[in-house]
Amino acid sequence: MPDTTSFVDWSASKISRSSPSQLGPRLGVDASGWMFAAKYHHAQTKNPAQASLFKRLGRLFHLPILLVFVFDGPKRPVHKRKKQIRRTTDWLTADFKRLLDGFGFAYWDAPGEAEAELAMLSSLHKIDAVMSEDFDALLFGAQCVIRINNESDSQYLIDVYENDNQFPPHELVAIALLSGGDYDASDGIKGCGIRTAVEIAKTGIGKQLADALKNCTTDDLRRVTLAWRRDLCDVLEKGVDPLNSRHRSLVSHIPLDFPNATVVSQYLRPLTSQSKGGRRMPVTAFTLLT
Repeated sequence: MPDTTSFVDWSASKISRSSPSQLGPRLGVDASGWMFAAKYHHAQTKNPAQASLFKRLGRLFHLPILLVFVFDGPKRPVHKRKKQIRRTTDWLTADFKRLLDGFGFAYWDAPGEAEAELAMLSSLHKIDAVMSEDFDALLFGAQCVIRINNESDSQYLIDVYENDNQFPPHELVAIALLSGGDYDASDGIKGCGIRTAVEIAKTGIGKQLADALKNCTTDDLRRVTLAWRRDLCDVLEKGVDPLNSRHRSLVSHIPLDFPNATVVSQYLRPLTSQSKGGRRMPVTAFTLLT
């Protein structure tokens, strides 16, 4: 469950734990998520999307935090939440970046998905939290994710999700694969709900997949995922602790091509500025986060 608090209180708690040289907590924002939300705002002004973004930026500007915004890049996944992703219009991206320049906030384009880039920054301890509309950053390894709960004029409440290692990223990925996740066009394994997926993930099967992919080449990816499928079947048939035999019937529902190798790679090896083939972050932005 998240910890619901005010943005001011969260900022103050982080300042008390910051180093003396740090001006405040460092917050990485999924800029593309903001634009998506702004586009679907009710048209109460002539330019509702820009007005929504301006208001959000104005509220953050007055908080004692360091902000960096990351935009989706050209190599982000084509599909998410079982739908083809609609690219954010160029005019809104350009307008948003002009607003960021006006407020003096740092920003850059990720090579792939913004949330993966932000999770990478979190894992390197370059930022203290990721601000996003959803929780994919946790699957990518982010330590803390913030989501706006209430941004009325009288309140600015946020939900804070801390990764307390109850579910390491590799277990979250296994749960997403088994029960159906954002990048998979299927719904995972038939009959495998969240509770069952959690029990299966706790056997260590997710870590096994993550470890196998560490030194795996692109050509070997399909071989590795098929080998993992066989291991998954063994775990279900033998009822490895904490499972029992009641999940044995799931074996017959596992598709022959499960898991999708592309989906596995998107979860466990997302393209970031630190990836081979990724673009390095701008020096000025990286300096801000050190």
